[in-house]
Amino acid sequence: MSSKPVNVTLNCDMGESFGIYTFGADEKLMCVIDIANVACGFHGSDFNQMRKTVKLAKAAAVAVGAHPSLPDLQGFGRRAMAISREELANCVLYQIGALTAFLAAEGMTLNHIKPHGALYGMAARDAAMAHAIADAADVYPVPIYGLPGTAHETVYRERGHKFVAEFFADLDYDDAGNIIITREHPALDPSIASRRTIDAVRHHRIIVASGKQHPVRIETICIHSDTPNAVDIATAVARALKELSIDSPANLER
Repeated sequence: MSSKPVNVTLNCDMGESFGIYTFGADEKLMCVIDIANVACGFHGSDFNQMRKTVKLAKAAAVAVGAHPSLPDLQGFGRRAMAISREELANCVLYQIGALTAFLAAEGMTLNHIKPHGALYGMAARDAAMAHAIADAADVYPVPIYGLPGTAHETVYRERGHKFVAEFFADLDYDDAGNIIITREHPALDPSIASRRTIDAVRHHRIIVASGKQHPVRIETICIHSDTPNAVDIATAVARALKELSIDSPANLER
């Protein structure tokens, strides 16, 4: 590995509680992560939760990005659906607009856009869906997080948007290098997430579900707050970055 420090951030999909339903240990996670991808109400969260999550992020000096999804609260945004580019762009704009209002109320600005769940997978495969995300980013010109080597990168770059290559420490990859999106995230041994992080950052590879190696590019690492032991996973990933001498803003003692 090069001795030159590389800036790799740790981000988390979070803020997904709504009403009387609670998901994720957001307060504990905020002490470990650099960036929060905040749910915008269509797969999780509501107006109270968005405000609460933004306040938590501000107190922890964590940047906030919008995590819009398909309108699928019952399926937690992890079910694909047929939707036109125009309808999807409006759907995403609606959600980002809600979050930016809460950010403005706290004196914060939008850091990035990152589609959630099935929408993430659809936009990786389908250029029209990626264009819909870019349509929203035309209104909110911030970086877009996505999977490298897919329509995410091709379309966003073609449209003049900054693309941030994302790696998932708590998900499996298939042989084509695509993440495997499931309805629920079971607990994961934190040592596996740590090993994946080291492989991705130091060796630029991921061991896919079949056991083969696949190349990866990485600028930010994602973990999911709805994984039962998400705090342990986040802590393991942050420690791995620290041990690799990566110049990450993550600070375990924050």
